[in-house]
Amino acid sequence: GTTHFDTLEEAVSAADTSKTVTLLADTTLASPLTLEKSLTLDLKGNTLTGNLVFLGGGSIRGGKIIAAEGSCVLVKNCTVAIEKDAQLEGCGTAPALTITADQDQKALVNLSGKISGQDTAPVILVESAKGDCTLKILKDAELTADENPVIAFDSAGMLEIQDGTIQGKKDLITLKILKKRKTDISITGGKFLSEQGEILVIDAQKGAEIPKDFITGGTFQPIPTDYIPPYSQLTENDD
Repeated sequence: GTTHFDTLEEAVSAADTSKTVTLLADTTLASPLTLEKSLTLDLKGNTLTGNLVFLGGGSIRGGKIIAAEGSCVLVKNCTVAIEKDAQLEGCGTAPALTITADQDQKALVNLSGKISGQDTAPVILVESAKGDCTLKILKDAELTADENPVIAFDSAGMLEIQDGTIQGKKDLITLKILKKRKTDISITGGKFLSEQGEILVIDAQKGAEIPKDFITGGTFQPIPTDYIPPYSQLTENDD
């Protein structure tokens, strides 16, 4: 609302569930800030340097988050939307976005914003030994990597890519599938550009259920023929 707080920590602590906390200036966090209730963080065109931990859900909009160290944003056991005017910039030594869930818990991220990373860490890491995680890449999303993977999906759950742009120099997406854990993937659109690597690399444990024929739309370089249904039609561009 109109109540002013001197620090973001104070504002988050005072805000009621489902309210919006608005950043009024560029801010640096002294330590990771945990949001235990569902809140919308409106950066209002400003830059937040530090790390956010979402435990109760919410959304991020309207500005940039730069990781000091660790992940810009950690989403655990909740649902978070990263809107189209939000930007996350990783530090390189850790994923810009990490999604995880405890046993019998679920985590979901709806992503329309811009996320970039470098060095060896994946830009987005979806990792859970026992919980279920879902990552949805939606319209306006832009994911960019250097030598590192864009998405490393190491969890039961769902990777759903409807739209957006995913580009990097090496393998774009790595998908690890474990026995007795169900992991699905659906690609219905989007643009995928790998300069030297693969669009998708699947690492399946022996006896695991491997998804197939799940790419029904999108623009690719190179073309991932192994995962396209036989009834689909491929259109090859001049380039």
